[in-house]
Amino acid sequence: MEARKHKFPFEALVPATPQQRTLLNRYPLFFRAARYPGTHPSNLGSWGITCGPGWYPLVEQAARSIETELRHCLYQLKAVDLLTSVERRMQNIPASEALGDLGWEMHPDALIPFCAEIGNRKDELYIHITAGYLEDSAVWSRIRLAATTAQRLAKSVCERCGASGRSNFWNEHIYCPGCDPEKDKLTK
Repeated sequence: MEARKHKFPFEALVPATPQQRTLLNRYPLFFRAARYPGTHPSNLGSWGITCGPGWYPLVEQAARSIETELRHCLYQLKAVDLLTSVERRMQNIPASEALGDLGWEMHPDALIPFCAEIGNRKDELYIHITAGYLEDSAVWSRIRLAATTAQRLAKSVCERCGASGRSNFWNEHIYCPGCDPEKDKLTK
């Protein structure tokens, strides 16, 4: 068997930074789309993390909380009724209350939630998470809270260096004065 040349499949097109590789490897459940894009088609699997490194600490904070929730979701598989429900789904047998299934039918494509995209969208940190079969509404609420907290905090953090920053209308990014590539346009 030939060894893989790239650690993540997207690196065949876009090389990952060491900081990005560390982040993706540290939270393997949440960022599994980066390693398995065929199973979890997504922008994360195609391009990696596309926001600047200044936001990585915020992404990591969210990923740490979400990874804990995902591990709890997998722990639930020790319950026989849930395991049987998942096995029926794998056999393409629809969930049924009569069969004792829990009936979480929102997202049949993933067993547990995964990160589908992290990037900058119109000067905001964008974290897209695809829901999964095993999370209930309380788990989903905690996952969304972790992501939205990072997104809210990013509104005042430079995307490049992590210092205090602000949005400017001309380039749709959040930069500190030292990182803003357009700063000279204001003084001319």
